[in-house]
Amino acid sequence: MVVNSTKKKPKKPYPSYPLFAHGSGQWAKKIKGQTRYFGLWADRDAALETYQYFVVGKTPPSQEQEGLTVQQLANTFLASKEMEVDSGNITRYHWQNYRDTFRELVEILGKKKLVSELSAKDFAKLRAKWAKGFSTSRLQNYITRTRSLFKWGYESDEIEKPVKFGPDFKGASARAKRKAKYEQGRRDIDADNILFLLEEANANLHAWILLGINCGFGNGDCAELKKTDIDLKGGWVDYPRPKTYVHRRCKLWPETVEALTEIINDPAPVAAPEFEPRVFRTIWGTPFIKVQQTKNGRWYKDDAIAKEFTKLRNSLELSREDITFYDLRRTFETIAGGCRDQVAVDCVMGHVDDSMAAVYRQGIEDERLEKVANHVREWLLAE
Repeated sequence: MVVNSTKKKPKKPYPSYPLFAHGSGQWAKKIKGQTRYFGLWADRDAALETYQYFVVGKTPPSQEQEGLTVQQLANTFLASKEMEVDSGNITRYHWQNYRDTFRELVEILGKKKLVSELSAKDFAKLRAKWAKGFSTSRLQNYITRTRSLFKWGYESDEIEKPVKFGPDFKGASARAKRKAKYEQGRRDIDADNILFLLEEANANLHAWILLGINCGFGNGDCAELKKTDIDLKGGWVDYPRPKTYVHRRCKLWPETVEALTEIINDPAPVAAPEFEPRVFRTIWGTPFIKVQQTKNGRWYKDDAIAKEFTKLRNSLELSREDITFYDLRRTFETIAGGCRDQVAVDCVMGHVDDSMAAVYRQGIEDERLEKVANHVREWLLAE
């Protein structure tokens, strides 16, 4: 699977071998400017098969005699997901999360473990190992990705029959989740701390904090906000939430309109045409949240909004020293609930609602949304 290696890079087995040895311990190739990975140094033939199958279009030799290993299935899955990255269906960071999960899966089960030999005991072993050091949410994510791997393998005819996970291969219980939340403590921010942050923030941070407490914006919501999403004259922001693509609409406070107007009227440079529509850009003209690649080939999310907020927080004496930017979104949800209109609050937050009522509901009156915004503003400015 995908592992880092400090060993000396191997040479190509022969001059025409299309892949190169990457520092991450895998055979790789640059395709359309992106580094793609096809298998470990130790298994150059399997890496070549994966490359040929998904890039050249050739069918790999039959693996019926020895059987398909979990590692081979994972590499094949990751190669197929490369196509979804190219088409924009998933992000490179999403792809990296799959890669991290499968690396640990292979390390625990073994590189040569055959898919056909997997049993409920293997998945119980996986879960027990992950449950020791993972939070409840991370455990759930790892289990979901693992199930997706084998479901994909069966539906793609890579494996002959569905894998049986056993009755216990599932996320943390509801009790465990409640326990973890209780032990974590409250994550909302009191009004005094928010006002203190606003007072000391620079222009970008000031606007982000207002969007967080006025509209329940998270980091990604701020980073991807476009000028066409905002009606400064009417005082509304209206656009699908980037994370879920659920429609959201929020009444902007006068303070938020003023902060956004200042940013839009004094725009940052533009590094590339596709960044021009965004409200917020760095001094280099790039988005504040980017997915980047380390020297060893790992993709990660570079979140400058979180960094800037943390820097401001650490410079101040607040009643809670561990607050994050995302806690503003939690605070909005907590306070907005006091207006007694959860449907309107969910609309502002961009929450997914799979109820039958949501299927039939065609919209929410602006008066209800204004009531939500006013309720939170009155709480913040009560002093």
